[in-house]
Amino acid sequence: RSYPRYADERPQERPEGDFAIGVKILPELSAAPSAHALQNDTALIRLLGADVISVSLKPDGVRGEVLDSLNRALDLMRTDATVVVVTLGYSDDARQQLANSRQQYLRARVRDVDLITRWLRPSIVIPAVDPYGRGATTLGIQPPEFWQDYLTITADTIHRLRPATRVAYSASSYGTRDSVLYAWAATRGSPIDVLGFSLFPGFDGAATLDTRIR
Repeated sequence: RSYPRYADERPQERPEGDFAIGVKILPELSAAPSAHALQNDTALIRLLGADVISVSLKPDGVRGEVLDSLNRALDLMRTDATVVVVTLGYSDDARQQLANSRQQYLRARVRDVDLITRWLRPSIVIPAVDPYGRGATTLGIQPPEFWQDYLTITADTIHRLRPATRVAYSASSYGTRDSVLYAWAATRGSPIDVLGFSLFPGFDGAATLDTRIR
């Protein structure tokens, strides 16, 4: 019931074609994708003519056999113009790993982005899923300085290995911490190349969406 007031809103034309349509394929991977899932998602990509292919990996899935299988699948889907986005998620015991050793946790994630960059040759890497969304749920709420260090060290690794690959940060909670992190990421000279937003439907419909957009 919150949407009818938008019924007369005129969509804005985009004559320059500055929007790209992307599809997230497969579940978040901790093992090699099934042949059935690959067949279905490959067909979907071809049917839609998607400009962007997005995949997500848990740290448990960042190993040779999974990356090899995924790389062969992506090669069948992408063209020279296709943008491939790879997101690194969180392991089920990520909070405990971080509590045991912050430095060891960071080193493990650097290893993950190293392998992702070498094997998958992505156009864009998102080293952390929504730091103050899923990140806060999985790791606990960390100060912006933690995420700045995390994003800097992972971005430096990605840029060194493959300068053509861009590093992205996506905001999702729009609170003080997310705003501080976004402002840092948007600063000239930060290691972040691409800024984005994750928007989720809420029970209040357009009212919630309006608040998020503001």
